[in-house]
Amino acid sequence: MSAAAAGLALPSFAKVSTAGASPVFPADYRLRFAAEAAGRPAGEHCITVERDARTARLLVRNESRLLLPQRLPSGALTEPLAFEHLAEETWAEGWLQGLVSDSRIGRQRHHVRAWRQDQVLRGTRDGRSFSISGYLMTTSGWHRDTPKAEGLVDAVDGRLKRVHGLKQRSEPVPTGWGPVETTRWTLIGEIERDFWYDGTGRLIRFALPAPSGIAVTATAAEQR
Repeated sequence: MSAAAAGLALPSFAKVSTAGASPVFPADYRLRFAAEAAGRPAGEHCITVERDARTARLLVRNESRLLLPQRLPSGALTEPLAFEHLAEETWAEGWLQGLVSDSRIGRQRHHVRAWRQDQVLRGTRDGRSFSISGYLMTTSGWHRDTPKAEGLVDAVDGRLKRVHGLKQRSEPVPTGWGPVETTRWTLIGEIERDFWYDGTGRLIRFALPAPSGIAVTATAAEQR
């Protein structure tokens, strides 16, 4: 899904270098995910992880066009809620340096712009300022240590969400190129997610609850 197709665009933002923690990042990769909910196709998601050869920065791009199931009071499913999301994370020396995102949920649209100054991530969400200190990861889940974090920056609302990760069983996930052995993690707390990571640290599958309570599950369908 291109940014033009989603009707969203990302501007450039300041990039500040800070010394600090250095988690192990996976090798560069790009995965396209096919999503389903309640037995129906529910859109797609793409993750791109790549290093800038000139600056050695790690750039992570997430693009979503999902259909979130909705329920009538009777319990019957109705027209799904459209969710479009485009986010770009910049990492350097192990730290999240910048976050820029555009999101559309139904008729609502949100913008997050943030950059690191010293040990603090400062930015705006829909023009309102926020600041978050400490070592930070985002809710995108691309990093295999995401479930080990105590708090995650939400790329849609710019807030820090307290979470706890529960390690589940190892299990094979059927992908577009065959079954892949993964480890499943469940996040509980202020956000709920399930993540499946392969042995190299790539995110192979994720599931998130829709407003109706029905999970939207996205599984890797194509790798590049």
